[in-house]
Amino acid sequence: GKAEKGLLLDLIGKVSGYSRIQIKRLVKQYSDTGRIKRRKSISKGFTRKYTHQDIRLLAYTDGLHRDLSGPAIKKICERAWKEFGDAKY
Repeated sequence: GKAEKGLLLDLIGKVSGYSRIQIKRLVKQYSDTGRIKRRKSISKGFTRKYTHQDIRLLAYTDGLHRDLSGPAIKKICERAWKEFGDAKY
């Protein structure tokens, strides 16, 4: 009956991590079509602003200066680029 159906939905939710409403949608889809179709993700996420090389350089510079504050490291990087013409920065 209804009570058993509710218990089963709760159990599926605990095991799968899906919300109750998601489970209901999947059950309806299965009962209508006999299959559960995977949806493709529309979003590709955010574009990267900094490359892995940028991050490594920042970590290296931070290590050289014994973990200064963010604004201090920013100044050091700006200075390396503007005053010393270091293209890495």
